[in-house]
Amino acid sequence: MQPLSWGAWDIRKAIALHTSADCYPLWETEGALDLSTQRVEYKYVRLMADGEAQWEAGANRWVPKESEAGPIMVVDGEFDRVQPHPFGYLEQPAPEPPLPPFNGLKIVVIGSSVAVGHNAWLFNGWAKQLGQRLQEKYDHQLVNVSKLGSTVSSTLDRFNAVVTPEQPDIVIIALSLGNEGLAHCRPEARRALQRRFESGLQQLIKLTRQLGARPMLGAVYPHGDYDPEHYGLLQDTHQRMLTWGVPILDWFGALSDRQGRWKPGLSFDPAHPNSQGHRLMYHAIDLSLFQIDKAELIAEQQRLAQRTELPIYLDPEGFEVTICREEKRLRISNPSSFSYRIAPYWQELQTALQGARLIPGLYIANQPQTGVLPYFSVQAMVRSKQR
Repeated sequence: MQPLSWGAWDIRKAIALHTSADCYPLWETEGALDLSTQRVEYKYVRLMADGEAQWEAGANRWVPKESEAGPIMVVDGEFDRVQPHPFGYLEQPAPEPPLPPFNGLKIVVIGSSVAVGHNAWLFNGWAKQLGQRLQEKYDHQLVNVSKLGSTVSSTLDRFNAVVTPEQPDIVIIALSLGNEGLAHCRPEARRALQRRFESGLQQLIKLTRQLGARPMLGAVYPHGDYDPEHYGLLQDTHQRMLTWGVPILDWFGALSDRQGRWKPGLSFDPAHPNSQGHRLMYHAIDLSLFQIDKAELIAEQQRLAQRTELPIYLDPEGFEVTICREEKRLRISNPSSFSYRIAPYWQELQTALQGARLIPGLYIANQPQTGVLPYFSVQAMVRSKQR
């Protein structure tokens, strides 16, 4: 069956669009169009004052056959820039039905617009697809409390209000360096932004564990305005996340062109995947990460409650360095009357610090105490090139 085209490509039968001072540059049809019969293909045409018709270039636009209740708002972007996959959403979404009874785990997703499903057809993004599959496979229940524009700071601010009441067993934290401003910040500010992002993720991990839930992280992903230097930062963050002892929904390799940008055909705009991109994100998730039961989570919670700080250096004067490996947390205490400078020849301490995988930078105590150093500096390791 041939796809339906409104007007059968006859300009005389074309559907007119209109705009106004209030909504320009958006153009809309006068009324709703029927999408319930079959897939529809179409193009936009500019009709000039002299009667000339300018057809947009490229492949046909299309929308799938759709039987959803209510009008669908189709967002097409700009003239002459045809998206390989359409984006549309219900103008008036139906109220969410009550969640059915379940025997598995309760999973909460907290993230930003990509976790919401933005730019996937009818917001059927990776999280929605994951929720449907986990319900079928394990009888788990997924609740999505993600919000457009979320950063690590805003997510920390709303965590207790939207995640804690759900009493989750698993919390998926899915945020991006793009929302932190990485794409357009000054080059000299990129490392500091990266450190804030990673620190915020670790705080969210800690909040999740305090609830007795298991944290999971959505991996980093590309951006249409990234360059190879941005890609290097993404790789750094991705590699560190893999050392945090937290399961990762690892879609990074499936989406990136290894230059920091989306692979061709996977993005709707610089910041968001399209329907195909969301589909690849979902398929990149290892579903076996969710093959767990309540008893396993309880045992994990008890094990984490027994975390201890391990001494990694202590001298006769009482200068002490301890580390909590599970939280990647370092504590330095100096009750002595001496000032210390940590030097490279402290091999035992250097080895411990490398094992902690601290990000280079200045670490400042939130609540300085007598006898505890108020700050600590970690320098980046410089690798010399072999000639």
